[in-house]
Amino acid sequence: MTMISRCAPMGAVFLLAACAAPSAHESPEVADRRVEPALESAPVYPVDAARACTEGFVHLAFGLDERGYPTDVEVLESEPPGVFDDAAITAVSRHEFPVPVDPDRRYQQRVRFEIDPSLCE
Repeated sequence: MTMISRCAPMGAVFLLAACAAPSAHESPEVADRRVEPALESAPVYPVDAARACTEGFVHLAFGLDERGYPTDVEVLESEPPGVFDDAAITAVSRHEFPVPVDPDRRYQQRVRFEIDPSLCE
């Protein structure tokens, strides 16, 4: 049995709905406004991370264009650094959100990558 089959990932989990990133001039009520994806794209668990039974997360920031598609997706933080970044960026880039009221607003989303611990024993 190969390590990848023993250590099949449970998948990636979007822990937070995309939420508005606060700016210095916004009230907390506006800054905490959440936007749910109308259509989500599940991340693909990186093969090397699955083989090593590695879990982690990626915290992303992005804008939305006038049609609700993510733009300028960037990594704010990830753990372990660099392991899941590409998978999270690719997945969030394929999301579709409701058309934004303010296309200049930045949003954030955290993507968690988890493995069923019983598969890694």
